[in-house]
Amino acid sequence: MSVISFHVLLVEDDGFKQAMVAEELQKMLPEASVRIASSLSSARIEIQQSTDLLVLDMSLPSYDVGPGEPGGQAQGFAGQRLLHFMRDFDLRVPTIVLTQFEVLNEGSQQMDLEGLRETLSREFPDLVRGVVYYSSASDEWRERVRKIVSALISGVE
Repeated sequence: MSVISFHVLLVEDDGFKQAMVAEELQKMLPEASVRIASSLSSARIEIQQSTDLLVLDMSLPSYDVGPGEPGGQAQGFAGQRLLHFMRDFDLRVPTIVLTQFEVLNEGSQQMDLEGLRETLSREFPDLVRGVVYYSSASDEWRERVRKIVSALISGVE
């Protein structure tokens, strides 16, 4: 996989986290293009474009937030819905799930990070390359993402 023609889609609705992750991805892959989607709806559109790597937040709004638009209902497992969409449409894009929540909630459903790792690994073994906990107070997420990206680039998984 040539890094020069490498296309990354970052799906993240939090502006601060979006900027931090996009900056880190550009450091790791300086020749890559990084596109951003901020909701489940825009992610479904963007993932159909040329994409070599997806960095996916798990909790997203239904639609992009904009003037007069609150983004629809917040969905704690929107990222999982995007993975189902990808599987249904045979979009085989290596994915790193990057979440800042140690416990995800949606309605009565609740899942901790380890449960999320197990569930996504079982449901999407051909898509999910890792589930990484993001904390702006730590660089651990950077190292974990870098390791996954390096494995993808070198073809070793």
